[in-house]
Amino acid sequence: MDSLISILAWVFVIFVLVMSVYFSTKMVEKNKSRAFELYMEHNFPDLPAGIDTFPAKQKSKTVKLDIALIINKPKKEIVILLDKGRKGLKHEIYSFVDLLSAHSSDQVVSRGTITKQYSYERTIELIFKDGSSYHFIADYPSNKKGDDEGGDAVRDFYAPWEKKLKKILK
Repeated sequence: MDSLISILAWVFVIFVLVMSVYFSTKMVEKNKSRAFELYMEHNFPDLPAGIDTFPAKQKSKTVKLDIALIINKPKKEIVILLDKGRKGLKHEIYSFVDLLSAHSSDQVVSRGTITKQYSYERTIELIFKDGSSYHFIADYPSNKKGDDEGGDAVRDFYAPWEKKLKKILK
């Protein structure tokens, strides 16, 4: 009986730790999105109010949101916001005509060794005439196939951005 209670206690401790990491990750993402918004307000006061921002990650299997995409239709510009860590936020601005391609790809990634967790991950890679390329990666917990609500959430989030980018490339 004591061993059962001991096992249940360990399971509870592990559960609490996993949930703590999950919720702290979500708080970091929310704060980074706000940092991008503040940077935009300060450096791009002429952007239309309420313009859509696409915050994402540049590397797979990471937590930190470190890149954001803004499409400034009135000026026909693509703005890339980059988090350079201790150097702070920076930006690059490209004309619509400088965009060479926008490729999408997806995969299901697994994390953990004892208890596997799966995420559906989607990437848009933008390539510009100057040779620069940027990856915009978002993921959401999903099943092994990525065909559940988690995968749908990511696909639904990406769909309007992929449509906007295709329009720019025409």
